[in-house]
Amino acid sequence: MELARDPFSAVLTETPTVIRGLPLQNVHEVTSIAGVGISAALAATVLSLATVGVLLYATTRSLDDVGRQQYPILARWTVGGFLGAGVVGALVLGFQPVNDRVELAVGVFQLALWGTVGGALAGVRIAQGEAARATSERERHRWRSLFRNVPAAIADLTVENGTLVIVAANDAFRDWFPVVEDDERPAFRSVVAVDTDDADLISAVENGRTVVVNFSLSTADGRRYYRLRLSPYSYGNVEQRAHVMLTDGTELKELEQELQRTVAELSNKNDRLERFASVVSHDLRNPLNVASGHLELVDAPEEEERLQKVANALDRIDDLVNDLLDLAREGRTIDDPVPLDLREIVQACWETVDTGQMDLALDVDATVLADEDRLMQLFENLFRNAREHAGDDVTVTVGELDHAKGFFVADDGPGIPEDERDDVFEPGTTSTSDGTGLGLNIVRDIARGHGWTVELTESADHGARFEFAGVDRR
Repeated sequence: MELARDPFSAVLTETPTVIRGLPLQNVHEVTSIAGVGISAALAATVLSLATVGVLLYATTRSLDDVGRQQYPILARWTVGGFLGAGVVGALVLGFQPVNDRVELAVGVFQLALWGTVGGALAGVRIAQGEAARATSERERHRWRSLFRNVPAAIADLTVENGTLVIVAANDAFRDWFPVVEDDERPAFRSVVAVDTDDADLISAVENGRTVVVNFSLSTADGRRYYRLRLSPYSYGNVEQRAHVMLTDGTELKELEQELQRTVAELSNKNDRLERFASVVSHDLRNPLNVASGHLELVDAPEEEERLQKVANALDRIDDLVNDLLDLAREGRTIDDPVPLDLREIVQACWETVDTGQMDLALDVDATVLADEDRLMQLFENLFRNAREHAGDDVTVTVGELDHAKGFFVADDGPGIPEDERDDVFEPGTTSTSDGTGLGLNIVRDIARGHGWTVELTESADHGARFEFAGVDRR
């Protein structure tokens, strides 16, 4: 027999379960929807964090132009962006119909993140601007200091109503030239009476052409010489201006004039010395020739030794006269050198000089620019010097320098001690009783006349080696 169902139990069985006033199946739906919403919010948050991270990284890459002094600015704007966006997001979302506090927090956090990015970007831009302004101010100060303190007169010029006027001038300019302080933009010509016309200077400014002018002014301290350099530039792309720099070349000009006077005086002295040497040579040669002629007529075998001493003395006087005449002539500067085959010159000189038993070794194949007579005099004196001081059985070598443009003359004799090498070129220095002591001095003067340098060193065979450098070749 089927039992009767309890009506009350039946009602409970068939009535859906209620949780907080909702049917049970609706609870599962709400829970599922909430889970999906939270997952989406978390995913959006993660995506926002990644995007913010990328943007912040890109922002940090822009910090190259920002110095440490601007880091606080960047930090303030970044934190301010985070807090400001977070507060605004909380206020805005607080008035929106949001069903879950988690969703509200996620939304506020996302807005704060984007506020961080915005603040960081704004901070970077502001910091870069501050850094640029600081750099510009330093450069402006540096150029202003240079403009004021450079030891040259500098002025900034522009063209107004067809007149070149001074916009600004440094202290040196004001010290050198009478600038009227009451006149804001005085005319340049009223301050500096330069020889060049204003029209030429204005044309140079307008056409961007650099101009260099040398001029002089009469002052209370005498005449002063200046060099003007005008350098045009564009001022703000709307106005053509120019910097003018004036340097005082008075001391250099005076030195140049003094040098010209010295050269002229030396030239006159050289002319007088040559005339004197010619006169002395002429006046001495006549009595020398007379004495030599009478000496040859003397027939006194018992006095042969004494007569030989007289003949030697007369020969020595003749050598001194020749060397003095050469010394007066050879110091002159060579104005018109000609190409000369060095090998041919050396061979010709070797045949001219009494070389005794000496041997010549030639290792030259160059053409040099020189005066033929003086170059031959140089080699002849060196060959005579080698025989007198090294003997007539030595080998003389003439070759080209390896380390410079030039040549050398060397022998395999006893050489010259190192502490005596600087003295051999001085007049009167000789190691023989019958030498004049002028031969090597003449060699040095001939080298200097050509613009060469001469140095005495030791040869490979421990003899003397004369090196001539700075020789022009063809």
